Amino acid sequence: MTADVIQLIINSCPEMVTTEYKYDGCLPLHTLCQNTDLGEQSSLDIAKLLVRAHPESVKSRVGEGIMHGICDDEGKLPIHIAEEHKSLEFCKILLSERARLSSVRGVNLLQAAFVCKCSLETVKKLVEEDRELLQMKDEHGHIALHTASSCGSLEVVRYLVEGNEFNLTVSDKKGSLPLHKACWFGELENVEYLMAKNMMTITARNNRNELPIHALSSRSGKREKTLRSVKYGETIFKLLRAYPETVV
Repeated sequence: MTADVIQLIINSCPEMVTTEYKYDGCLPLHTLCQNTDLGEQSSLDIAKLLVRAHPESVKSRVGEGIMHGICDDEGKLPIHIAEEHKSLEFCKILLSERARLSSVRGVNLLQAAFVCKCSLETVKKLVEEDRELLQMKDEHGHIALHTASSCGSLEVVRYLVEGNEFNLTVSDKKGSLPLHKACWFGELENVEYLMAKNMMTITARNNRNELPIHALSSRSGKREKTLRSVKYGETIFKLLRAYPETVV
C-alpha cells in the first residue's frame, strides 16, 4: 500500500480515518503503527497523511472492539504501539502532532514524550539526537525536568537528574521548582526522589508563597486513587517531618 493510494481513500471516504475497526477497536493510525511489513518511507508518508486527516488520532487509545481480547494493543496510544514496531522518525511524527495539540504553547517533542508516558528508551533516543530539547522552555517556562516531574515515570526523572546534571532549583515563570510540579500532580515517587536529591527544595516557595507541601496537600490536579492511597499520606508526613516549620 502506497501513500498515494491512502490519499485517494482519504479523499473518497474521509470518515474512514476517524472510524475504529469494529473487530479490534483500531483506528487506521493504530493499524499503521502495528504494521511491520511496510517500508520505512511509506510508513512515514502514510503516517503524515493520517495525522493530517485526523490529528486527534494521536490521542486516541485502541478500543475493545466486538471481539474483545483479540488485540494485544487494547488501551494503548499510537505512540506506545509505534515504540514497539516503528523507527524514531515515525515516533517523532506522532509526538510532534501531540505537542501541537497541547493546550500549552511551545511544548517540544521531549515534553510530549513525557505527557504520553513514553519509554525511557525513547526519551534517551530523543535526548541523544537533540540535547537542546532538555533546556527548551514552553510558554509557562517549563523545561524538560518540570514536565517529567509532573507526569513522567521515576526512571525518566532519575535519568534526567543523574544523567544530565539538572539543577533541581530551576524555576518556571511562577517560581515553581520540579518538586512543586511533582507535588501538584501527585507523582509521589517523583516527590520522594526529588526531595531526597536536594532537601533544600522542600523549603522553596513559589511566586504564590506556596511550599511543595502546600501543592501536595491540595486535592487539585490529583487522581482520586492517589488521594486515597496510604502512600499519599506517608509522603505528606515525610515532607512535614523534613520541614516541621511548615506548621508553625
